[in-house]
This record gives sequence, structure tokens and C-alpha cells, in this order.
Amino acid sequence: MEQYEITAWKRDNFGKGNSGRLRRDGFIPAVLYGAGIKENIHIKMSKKDVDKAISGHSGTNVLLKLTIEGDGDKTVMFKTFDRHPAQGFIRHIDLQGVDMKEKITVDVPIVLVGKAEGIKLGGILHQDMQTVRAECLPTAIPDSIELDITEVGLNQALHVSDIKLPEGLKILDDEKLTVVLVNAPAAEKEEEEVEGEGEEGAAEGEEAEAEEKKD
Repeated sequence: MEQYEITAWKRDNFGKGNSGRLRRDGFIPAVLYGAGIKENIHIKMSKKDVDKAISGHSGTNVLLKLTIEGDGDKTVMFKTFDRHPAQGFIRHIDLQGVDMKEKITVDVPIVLVGKAEGIKLGGILHQDMQTVRAECLPTAIPDSIELDITEVGLNQALHVSDIKLPEGLKILDDEKLTVVLVNAPAAEKEEEEVEGEGEEGAAEGEEAEAEEKKD
């Protein structure tokens, strides 16, 4: 995985007002904790650097070489982004220190590949899982995992167990969970239900006729 270099500066002023001033000046307030970090380190990062690091990547799975002025270099990852609920800009970032020799848990996006056979027959595709929870070394984190849905027919599904894993990646989610399924069109479902009711009615009629003969 590619590693991005970002410079950060320690900050001593906190609170909503100070965070707002930092953002107006082109910075994003952040906090760093995790492996190799004894106490939380409050920092500010350039918004341009952050945007560059996350552009072209899915989620937060980006390795960073973070240089904090006066505190040396640290290998970190984005942990969480706090975004404004209406405007969507990043208000605050949590960063996690990473030990390159220890496995970590990450959420990896699932990318569907191909066009399902069921869709060609008028079916409706539903993707129940957008990401999978996985464990791996920091250097083995994929940007995404592809899942081929070409052979999925009507009323068929693919599960976590159907995902082909890259080397060094272990999925932690239950392998029985449904990732994607193709439902039959509503009209076809109604037709199947009507046919089922008809067969059930015919069976009941036959049973009643048999009882009359016994009497």
C-alpha cells in the first residue's frame, strides 16, 4: 500500500471557537492515539494535504507518514472523520498510530463486478453489505475487494464465503452473511404466490373428496 507524507503541527488551544478558526485558516484539527503513542497528541493538519491523501481511496484505509514538528515521524492511519451533517466538510479527524508488524482491523469496501444474469431477466439487485470487516498487516490493506456477480440468477445470492480474498487478508464477518442478492420482479413473485395458492386449494379439494368417499 502506498504511503503518503503529511506534516502536522501540535496545538494547545481547544474548543469549538478555536477549531472554527483553524478551519477558516485551511487546517483541520485532529487527535492522534494508538500504537506507539503514550498520550493523546492534539495536532492540526493542512486541509489540502488531507484531501490529497484521501482522494482516490475508498474509506479511511490510507497509510500516512506523519511528521509532527518537534516530535518526529510516525506511521498512522485515519481512524474516523467527523463531518458537518449538512455541509459535509471535515470538522475533526481521529488518527491511529500503527505498528507495521502488527495486524489491524479495517473495513474494506466491496466492489461488485459484472452484470448478474438475474438482472438481464428483469431481476432487482440488492447489495446488503457495502464493506467487510477484515484483519491484516498494514502493508496488506487493499483499497477494495471485488466480487464477481455475473452468474447470480433470479432469487440467488452471494455470501461472505463467496468472496475471493487477497493474500494476507482474513475476513472477520460471519461467512453466512448475504452480500448481494437478485430478487425476481414483483409481477413474477405475485404469479408464483397465486400458483402456490392454486396448488394448495387443489390439494385441499382432493382431500375433501377422499373424505366423502370414506363416508
